[in-house]
Amino acid sequence: MSFDDRFGLPVVSDWTLLFQRLQREEREWGRRLAHLESQIRDFEDRDRPEYERWVRREFGPQLSVLEELQEQIRQRHLLAQRVQRLIEEGYLPREALFVARHGETPHSEQDKGTASSRSTQSDSKEERDARKRAKLQAKREARRAEKKSQRRVHSQKKSTGDSSHFERPPIPDFSRKNLVQMYRQLARKLHPDSTQVISSLNTSRLWLEVQSAYEEGRLDRLISIAEWIQSESGEFFLEESSSAHDLEAKKIRIRDLERSHQKLNRQISELQQHPAWRFTGARVERGISLGNLRKKVAREVEIQCDHLQARLDSYHDFFNSIGPERKPKRIV
Repeated sequence: MSFDDRFGLPVVSDWTLLFQRLQREEREWGRRLAHLESQIRDFEDRDRPEYERWVRREFGPQLSVLEELQEQIRQRHLLAQRVQRLIEEGYLPREALFVARHGETPHSEQDKGTASSRSTQSDSKEERDARKRAKLQAKREARRAEKKSQRRVHSQKKSTGDSSHFERPPIPDFSRKNLVQMYRQLARKLHPDSTQVISSLNTSRLWLEVQSAYEEGRLDRLISIAEWIQSESGEFFLEESSSAHDLEAKKIRIRDLERSHQKLNRQISELQQHPAWRFTGARVERGISLGNLRKKVAREVEIQCDHLQARLDSYHDFFNSIGPERKPKRIV
């Protein structure tokens, strides 16, 4: 029943046809969403691993050099941090370098007891200071991430003029209800202890993705996974709401599918910039372009090696500026 705009009188409307049209539209959006999700699954499960195996096979020695440089930089970084901390505690730079490399060593036997007690006190104080610094750093990073998220949401509002697609926290009540409902429906089919688990899919990885999406409040991600599972397994497991013929509920469902489709499209646009995109499916067609890809990866590996070597040289310059290490005359 609806109202005529001219006279304000009730007129008869065919709700069944409208509901069927919305149902067809919902199925079409679900099919599109499952297709996009399938492309992402192919990239993560097939293209990216195959590309990484190819890179390892073609550039194994160069990658070993990269890993060795990264490990050396990590060790030099830890040593430099230790030296800086000892200098702040009162050591001279050359003595701090010695202590950082070899540990505290008192010169005389009678100083061993005093030195050990002072070392215990300083270590305990150092641990307390380290915990305080870690807490402060965590708080700063959390505030920085929150401000960055707010700026990103604000910029998206300005660019689109419609903030409904990007406002994640706080989640409205109806979205929270849909989020919990979708999570429970997926848990019945993906949880390792469930009796209804789908054995034909890699449910362990899917379950981790579902948990991550639920913790982040991403209803769009849960919908995408659900539509893909439904298309792959051929099993319709999403429950209908109590008001199956409620047109407003159908419209909300279609709107959620549209939003999920938009976000998945953006994610695919970013993945298409990766060299592994469609690497497996296009290998037959890449007889010539594979040589260009090999040159491109070799150039990137060379650039990364030069960058890491420059960082390692900067640490060498730092330790050379301190001078030769010297055994401390006293324990601070």
